[in-house]
Amino acid sequence: MEQSVKPASSLPLNPHIAALPPYNAGMNIAMARALSGRQDIARLASNENPDGCSPAVMAALASSSFEPWRYADPACTALRAALGERLAIDPGLIVAGNGSEEMIAAISRAVLVPGASVVTTVPSFGLHEIEPLAMGADVVKIAMTPDMGFDLAALETAIAAEPRIVFISSPWNPVGPGLDHSSLQRLIGAVQPGTLLVLDEAYFEFADPGAPDGIEVLRDSGIDHVVLRTFSKAYGLAGLRVGYAVCSDLELARVISAAKTPFNVNAAAQIAAIAALADEGWMKASAGRVRAE
Repeated sequence: MEQSVKPASSLPLNPHIAALPPYNAGMNIAMARALSGRQDIARLASNENPDGCSPAVMAALASSSFEPWRYADPACTALRAALGERLAIDPGLIVAGNGSEEMIAAISRAVLVPGASVVTTVPSFGLHEIEPLAMGADVVKIAMTPDMGFDLAALETAIAAEPRIVFISSPWNPVGPGLDHSSLQRLIGAVQPGTLLVLDEAYFEFADPGAPDGIEVLRDSGIDHVVLRTFSKAYGLAGLRVGYAVCSDLELARVISAAKTPFNVNAAAQIAAIAALADEGWMKASAGRVRAE
């Protein structure tokens, strides 16, 4: 028996959310095969690591340290400590998230108010636009140059208008290039007090040798900033969702942390991320193979 379709609700909805464009997630392999009628399909839509993850991750998840019946540590204390040691920074400056996507949402919630302005590039990661729009912000999108590079002059002009947030990906998904040292310094020089620079380095481990390390470069820049990194790509943990934000000061980290949900990174993800981080050799070998291909 066919069900009748309920008419649209008269309930008032948040207009900022109701007007959001859908996030374009990568199509899964089964759907791609069904729609195309082909079996010989390469699974590249979401930039998942073809090597999978370190064997150390699988061993950790199979160990007695994983207790699914226990709540995860809401502060991700052990993971942030491991990251702090690896990055030589205060763990208090690190906020861990359910993928770096959650960190983009938390940053937007922590910093933006309706009518605020955000600058980003286009094409770029869709959530750099979607999450600010959800907060009622206006998004200014700076197009890439004809040769697929950053339009630094246009970005400088947009930043001069003192937006609340500037989202920049480097290396730049989906186009590919990354900021070199001089380009990153130009953008840093354009940022004024009252603007937060968010450098999304989801693909940092795949950057060319000698590319700037955003955490190191921004550490002494004097500007408000967040550097985003993830375990989804080079470490092969896309299905577990672990990302993190490295913040310029403790208060910014505190407010971004307050904008996320309490148990946002599950226990399996925390254990897996710590194990993956400890097996740096596996990650570097995998990233090297992907870069060569």
